[in-house]
Amino acid sequence: MRVTGAAVGAALVGALVAGNRFLDEWETLELAEGEGEFCNLGSGWRIHFNARGEGAPVILLHGFMDSLYSWRHNLNALAENRRVIALDRIGFGFSERVLEPVYSIKKQSQLLKEFLEGQGIDRASIIGHSMGGAIAAQFAYDFPDCVDKLVLEAAAIYLHVPAAAGLMNWIPPFVPRGALGLYSMRRELVRAGLVNAYGDASRLDDESVDLRSRALRVRGSAAALLSMLESPRESDLPQAIAHIQHPTLIIWGDCDRVVPLRDGRTLRRELPNARLA
Repeated sequence: MRVTGAAVGAALVGALVAGNRFLDEWETLELAEGEGEFCNLGSGWRIHFNARGEGAPVILLHGFMDSLYSWRHNLNALAENRRVIALDRIGFGFSERVLEPVYSIKKQSQLLKEFLEGQGIDRASIIGHSMGGAIAAQFAYDFPDCVDKLVLEAAAIYLHVPAAAGLMNWIPPFVPRGALGLYSMRRELVRAGLVNAYGDASRLDDESVDLRSRALRVRGSAAALLSMLESPRESDLPQAIAHIQHPTLIIWGDCDRVVPLRDGRTLRRELPNARLA
């Protein structure tokens, strides 16, 4: 049977319509359904966070398409003698879905400064995973007096993701939104992505999949991801790494297939006061 271009086009449009319809039914959660505390930044955007313990403050920054719940097994141990705050970065978890191109590394560093000021924190140790690690490093460069120590876990400092603002200007919004509904926001695809991220996939449990999937069901999640694609790639990294003097622990998995171990070794060479585990 001959397949015409019109038939292929119709099938593609149908698939995109289905993806958009899926997101309409998938994104049903509100920010208020997050378990924890909320505050407004100076910009007015709402941030969700969990805080525990007393003592010297430690801030936990999660990675891309993740949430503060990725730290759930670390919070109590760290809070035994510290004030620990895990926050959802804008666009993720149960923090506000900002639908503007404000998701650059540089801008998120500035938003972290706003958050700390709102919490009355002058200086803290920063722990960041993946993209959160890049933001932690940028923050240390931008505001060195606000940082005590750094922990960078598989920090996405050397990954280059091209900006898509020009492309997004002429693509109808339903096209990328539908593609997200088809290929990234479903629970089974979340599981597949996590399997790829684990060195030992047998350690992946349903709770991890459910928590990450739940955070993606907040209204506006797909639209926020599209705003991230449109955001400028504004950052001082990796060139700024050589100027960061804070004591730094770099943590990497030698089976990491997302952010390769060679990046950790490069980071160890370029950071003046770091060790790699």
